[in-house]
Amino acid sequence: MKRLSRKEIITSLDTGLELWEERPDLTGLWRPIRLLQWYEPKEVRDELCNLFHHRLELRLVGNIRKAVPDLVQEEPYRQLLEDWDRFPDVDWSGMRNPDTFQTQVIMRQGTENLERYVRQRDTILREFTPFSEKDRMVLQSILRRKVAKLFIRALGPKVSEDDINIRRQFLLWEDLNTCFDRGANRYPLYFLPADGADVRIIAPWTLTEDSSVADYFYAANIIGKIYTCGGPIDHGTLLAPFHWKLNQRILAIMGRDERSQEDYDLLELLFLFQQMLNQKRWSIWELERFHTLHRRYWPVEDTGLA
Repeated sequence: MKRLSRKEIITSLDTGLELWEERPDLTGLWRPIRLLQWYEPKEVRDELCNLFHHRLELRLVGNIRKAVPDLVQEEPYRQLLEDWDRFPDVDWSGMRNPDTFQTQVIMRQGTENLERYVRQRDTILREFTPFSEKDRMVLQSILRRKVAKLFIRALGPKVSEDDINIRRQFLLWEDLNTCFDRGANRYPLYFLPADGADVRIIAPWTLTEDSSVADYFYAANIIGKIYTCGGPIDHGTLLAPFHWKLNQRILAIMGRDERSQEDYDLLELLFLFQQMLNQKRWSIWELERFHTLHRRYWPVEDTGLA
């Protein structure tokens, strides 16, 4: 089977994002991207989430810019866009020089929020001066991504109020950031549903106490698919966060006077998951009972799994 080149993968991601704007209710809209995540070689799968995040970010910056052309001419947004336009956009994976580590620390500290960047921008740029042209391009490209994040965080919520496409893109972009912030860079696209105009990442790192019971079973089932397909199962990054979120949800349930069937289903899911983690000799995804519970919320024909 022919493997896609990096350029072809980027084209596939951009096509999916463009279709999401033009035909958001298209059945199976996200299936091609999910298939890439499940079936491309490991080195491609490990980079795919970062690449998808980047392509989404590029589109989001452009859409916000078009939505509020007058506002982005005001400071500090004008400066952010000027930097974003000026800095190169290069593939810097595997290109970082260890000598730039301290500069990257200064850059990270100086881009923690918009106000700090405005104050420390010139200092950050001066830090790039001693390095070779290649290293400077890498540092500028890293800074470009951080500037994009500041720009989107500053204007995304406001613009989202009046533009449904930007709201959808912003929420999905924030889901990806949540996963990345917890060190789960390899995983988010495994948890991307195949359909849905308002698609979100339903994963251990994005679940909350307000998430539906169906969301918890969806995430549990995807973890099982990763496990049974021989994918990257990391206890600290994948299993432990889901176990903790499930525990938190159960603690909230225990504080209620009355409990529903959904509550008891979640209790059973926690019991099965906890037994598996304690014994480590079997998988809940080998049990018919798990699949019976899962089908209550995700009938096989409606799962949209790759």
